[in-house]
Amino acid sequence: TPNVGQVVEELQPLYRLFTSGAATVDHQRQYGPIFLMLFHLVYRLNLTDHTVLSWYAYALDLIAIAIGFIATFDAIRTWARARGVEVGGSMLLALGLLWANFSPLYGVLAIKNVELWELALIAVAGAALLRGNRWVVAWSIAAAALVKMLPLVFIPYLLLRDRRTFAYTMIALAVLLTISQALYGTAMGWGYLPAIVRAATGGDGYGNVFGMTWHENVSIRGI
Repeated sequence: TPNVGQVVEELQPLYRLFTSGAATVDHQRQYGPIFLMLFHLVYRLNLTDHTVLSWYAYALDLIAIAIGFIATFDAIRTWARARGVEVGGSMLLALGLLWANFSPLYGVLAIKNVELWELALIAVAGAALLRGNRWVVAWSIAAAALVKMLPLVFIPYLLLRDRRTFAYTMIALAVLLTISQALYGTAMGWGYLPAIVRAATGGDGYGNVFGMTWHENVSIRGI
């Protein structure tokens, strides 16, 4: 079975765009514009039969796993090399065994959701940060934050540790949100980032009262 219920739920703005002409949003935990952009063309092919959508989402997740794994190994190798240590096949094997036995990875892959995209983008950003590639860090963190809100946590980190990269990240966010503004309108464009910042600070419009005691709640108040 396609098993993409949560993906389809978060594609609501696209469904409304295709059926009514406006990408409206009615809940505060809506996944971001990068998520919509990556599904836009495939979802438009068929709004009711999710078979193709499922295979596409599965392929994206497999690619994300590969990218995340390679970036993680590269980060380990760069970090070790800076300390005069060379890592090779043994570390690659150990990392492969660790990833292959990580059950949350399979859990996300089964429902074909976006957390693996976040993982890949954060891993790329980490590897790029160690290499001093500020623009790669900026675009990766900006894209990850516009997939789903959690990677926003790295933006204050960059403000404290590397203000030039922080500035680049804000530029990347502005560019991506402007593209989304042109494609989807204000709710998923310039208005999206302020909305998820309000949600992350625990506004009453985010989720529900019960969510404040839910173990997976991501609001600051919930934590």
